[in-house]
Amino acid sequence: MNKQIIGFIGTGNMAESMIRGLTTKEFNSRMLWATDIDEARLAYIAENYDVVPKSLETIAKGADVIILAVKPQSIELVLTNLADHIRQDKQLIISIAAGITTSEIERHCGTTLSLVRCMPNTPAMIGFGATGLFANKRVSINQRQEADSILKTLGINAWVDNEDKIDVITAISGSGPAYFFLFIEALQDISTELGLDDNLSKKLVNQTAMGAAHLAQTQVDDIAGLRQKVTSPGGTTEAAIKVFESGGFKKLVKEAALAAHKRSVNIAKNK
Repeated sequence: MNKQIIGFIGTGNMAESMIRGLTTKEFNSRMLWATDIDEARLAYIAENYDVVPKSLETIAKGADVIILAVKPQSIELVLTNLADHIRQDKQLIISIAAGITTSEIERHCGTTLSLVRCMPNTPAMIGFGATGLFANKRVSINQRQEADSILKTLGINAWVDNEDKIDVITAISGSGPAYFFLFIEALQDISTELGLDDNLSKKLVNQTAMGAAHLAQTQVDDIAGLRQKVTSPGGTTEAAIKVFESGGFKKLVKEAALAAHKRSVNIAKNK
């Protein structure tokens, strides 16, 4: 991968996270090119990570891997400008633009492109992301490995064989951090109401959330088994779980995730 020129179109938070991850892994920063309509942002990235500022046209013509890291509302203009300059069968295009399908990119830039569409989430900015990836039929084994290596700078990767599943990933891991933040927020609120100060509440709730997530990843028990281990008959945890269950907690989570999935599908259709 270190022999490949990687060009970033857009240098927002997610692109910066990828650049930081690549340079941390001793990738030659001079093989990283970047462009952005925000000149101050581009200057910041160039200064802090020693990447090479380039024009969009230069990246389109010269990069081996092009990473589309622009906001969805800017994608049409970017793709229109790219179309005249990209080397159709020579480059790998990786898109992290939310809601932008591979067919939309192909509609602007041609159907011979090797495309990987990604759905990262916000913990990717600290290296704990979960990214869903879909590759079109033009992507070679080597290009797939290249994309996998680049996106692993953000955390873990999960490849899907059907692009529609990206909408599922959007609803689960893409939007998912906000669901956990909401639960953390609610626990912090009640702990302060019960008498803990704000700092202690934050410390305890955040550590509990992190510990629970770590247990869920490392223990051989299924998640229901872990919950049952904590839930002693007649104890405090059982009292709380009964309230969650009587309020239809699982049903509410299901309805929320379905709403996010439906919205993701509609956004992609209306682009």
